[in-house]
Amino acid sequence: MIRSAAFLPLTLWLSAAAYAGECDKIFCGLHFLGPEVRAFRPCHSTGSNWVGASKWVEGPLSDLYRANARRPYRPVYVEFRGHPLGEELEGFARDYDGLIRISEVLAKMTVIPPDCRSRPLASPIRRQAETQVAGL
Repeated sequence: MIRSAAFLPLTLWLSAAAYAGECDKIFCGLHFLGPEVRAFRPCHSTGSNWVGASKWVEGPLSDLYRANARRPYRPVYVEFRGHPLGEELEGFARDYDGLIRISEVLAKMTVIPPDCRSRPLASPIRRQAETQVAGL
């Protein structure tokens, strides 16, 4: 009885991890990191999403930035397994189209493939100004 009770948390954790893996999708695009910015823009898209990840997943991305980026907010190309979250966005994340949780980074590089280039990520203030001008 005690042995089976000890394995219950492990069984539940493995079941949750397997379920999350089934829900994950593969994303590829540009990742932007800087003070108060953790954003992702998929290739061939104008939308951008706030991204979240555990420390062990986010650590290698932060290391890549520290080692290669001359300035914050410079994009790096990433491919990752993750899933959109339908949560209410708060704080800085409110200025983005959605929230994506990164489960596993599959590839990361500072060279952006030509078929994935796009304009720089607009700041929320710049995006608001562009929206107001377009609405006139």
